[in-house]
Amino acid sequence: MKNFDLTTVAAQLWNDERGFILSAELVLIATIVVLTLTVGLSEVSFSVHKELTDVARSFEATSQDGGRYSSGGGSSSGSGEIQYGG
Repeated sequence: MKNFDLTTVAAQLWNDERGFILSAELVLIATIVVLTLTVGLSEVSFSVHKELTDVARSFEATSQDGGRYSSGGGSSSGSGEIQYGG
């Protein structure tokens, strides 16, 4: 076996440029993949939030606890607010 000196190995690795183009391409591809995943997951998060909001509104509309939407007339406190009871 050959005895390796750490400084010699470090110098060889520092001066070796054979894989430079390949590593630059991989960094570019990895950056594009990370940006694509970030945008994609952001859109998925937005869609899930919108869908869960729709589900909550549909449950609210079919609620059996006496809540109703006020049209702004009568003795309600404001238009579009949910009034419970009566």
